[in-house]
Amino acid sequence: MLEKAQEERNKEKAHETQHLRQVDHSRLPKVSFTTCEPEEILERGDSNLNTSYSRPENHYIRYNEPTEEELYETVEYDMDEMDRAWLDMYNQEKKKDHRTDVTSFLFESIMDRLEKEWYCLIQGVSGPSTEDVILPEDSACAVCDDTEVENSNAIVFCDGCNVAVHQDCYGIPYIPEGQWLCKKCQIAPNESVSCIFCPNKDGAFKQTTDDLWAHLLCAIWIPEVRLKNTVYMEPIDYVDKVPKGRWRLTCCICKKRQGACIQCDNKHCFSAFHVTCAKAAGLSMKMKLQTTQNGGIILNAYCDKHTPREYEESNEENEYQIVQSGQS
Repeated sequence: MLEKAQEERNKEKAHETQHLRQVDHSRLPKVSFTTCEPEEILERGDSNLNTSYSRPENHYIRYNEPTEEELYETVEYDMDEMDRAWLDMYNQEKKKDHRTDVTSFLFESIMDRLEKEWYCLIQGVSGPSTEDVILPEDSACAVCDDTEVENSNAIVFCDGCNVAVHQDCYGIPYIPEGQWLCKKCQIAPNESVSCIFCPNKDGAFKQTTDDLWAHLLCAIWIPEVRLKNTVYMEPIDYVDKVPKGRWRLTCCICKKRQGACIQCDNKHCFSAFHVTCAKAAGLSMKMKLQTTQNGGIILNAYCDKHTPREYEESNEENEYQIVQSGQS
C-alpha cells in the first residue's frame, strides 16, 4: 500500500512538472509601476513621500484613526491605468487650445471630492418606509405596468423612493453595484417635483431639456414628445411641439384641466385623460412594437366606454385567477 501511495505521489509531481513546462511565461502579465516626479510629490504636500521612515527605538507604533473631517480633507483616490490613459488623452486635447495640463494630483483630488460629495448626498436620501415596500414578485414596472422580467431586462428598485422600473423602460443599460437611485432621487432627493403633463406626484420621473420634470410614461404616450437618447431614455424633448389644444383638454377621470391629455383612439370619441390617470383607472393602454422597416411603437389608448372586448375578457380572467388563488 505504501509503495502504491508513493507511486501516485511521484506521478502527481511528474504531472505538475510537465504542466509548468508547458506554461508560456511570455504571456504572463508584466509588472508595471508609476514613478512620481519630485514636483508631484511636493504638490501632494505629503512629507512622508520624500523622506525615509526610521522606526524609533524602544517605542511602540500606535495608529490613530483619522477623524471624519481629516478623512474628508485627505485625497484617498488613487489613479489606475485607465485613469492615466484618459488623462493623457484629455491633456493632448487641451494642448490644442494652448491650455495647461491637468496634473495627476489635481485629477485625483477632483475624483476624490466627487466620490465623497456623492456619498454625502446619498446618505441624505430618506429610504422608503416599511409600509410602502412592495415585494419584488408583486411589483410592476412604473412605465409599462408589466411584471415580466428577463435576465437582461430586470426590474430595478430605487433605493430612495422605491419606484420599480424595467431596465429597458427607464434606460438602465447595466445595474450598478450597491445603491441605485432614480433620476428624481439623484437630483432632487428632498424636493417635491411635479409632472408638467399631469397632476400626479408618484411614478418614474425624467427631466426635460429645459430642466423641468415629467413622468417618463407621459412623455412616451404624448405623440409630439420625443426622447433625445433612447438608450438612457432621457432627456425629454419637443415639449414646445405639443399643440395648445392638448394643454386645454380636461381629464375625464380626475376632472382637472392641468397638463396635457391624450384622447381615446376611437375615431368617434373625444374623451381626454391624463396618461397616469388612465393607467391608475385601468383603461386599455396597448404598446406594440412595429415590425416594419421604420420600427417604432404603436400606442393605443381607449376610454372606459370603448374598451376593446379582448381587453375586458383578459381582465376578467385575471380577476378570476386572483380570486381562485385567494380561496386556495
